[in-house]
Amino acid sequence: MSRSMLVLIALDSQVKREFQRRKRRGLTPLPKEDIKVIHRPHKGLTVKNLFGSELSVVVIEACRNSFGGESFLLLVDPGSNFTILSTPHVQVAGRLREINQLEIRGRIHLINAYAADPEDVLRGIVHGLPPGTTQADLMANLPIRTQGVKIERARMLGSSKSAIITFTGDVLPTCVYFMGAEAICY
Repeated sequence: MSRSMLVLIALDSQVKREFQRRKRRGLTPLPKEDIKVIHRPHKGLTVKNLFGSELSVVVIEACRNSFGGESFLLLVDPGSNFTILSTPHVQVAGRLREINQLEIRGRIHLINAYAADPEDVLRGIVHGLPPGTTQADLMANLPIRTQGVKIERARMLGSSKSAIITFTGDVLPTCVYFMGAEAICY
């Protein structure tokens, strides 16, 4: 092989090593004790194409200027097309949760806003439940027999026969009881 060919091969392998060394940057850690609100836009809005400050101003305006930019932190997850808003203030979190549309660059974009679960919760899946069971029925008929664990929330996964259950406690229970019948919790 010629010398120039060897140089090209060496450069090519160096570029590959550099690419492999670069890792995708994760999201900036937010204060653990803050309340997190997720804004997930409907189709038609790609949040990674917007400046964070532009989104912050739009969010403040959507809340009728009832607070300022010092009241919350806003992060954009570029890989998943949603924003995470973090605040220590319950009133601000409530306002952020109530937003259902944002006016950006003269266009109105619908969004889904919801409060994220705290980091110390556990989630389990239970299969074999009647499709269409309401959240109220799940909560009323899901007593657990494990000490130290409490069911915070339960909802069906779409129109399936499975439910996702959010627990607080140290250990995910191995089973729950739905209307008296044992159901394995995965």
